[in-house]
Amino acid sequence: MNLTKKQIIEKLKSIQYEVDHIFNEKKDFFDHELDEEMQKENFDYGYIGHLGNEVYMAQQVQKTIDEILGEED
Repeated sequence: MNLTKKQIIEKLKSIQYEVDHIFNEKKDFFDHELDEEMQKENFDYGYIGHLGNEVYMAQQVQKTIDEILGEED
């Protein structure tokens, strides 16, 4: 499947809302879980690190899409 640049841009535009939503969900979940872990006596750094990495990866996807769409303008 060979897509033109225009087709790629259109596909990225069509998923931009979902990507933003996923990032916001991951970030909100991380914030909630961090607050919960801070209340515990045995803070689980590995769990929070894992969640933080998920937020980072979602942010990178969001950032890449935004950069590509920004170049198109």
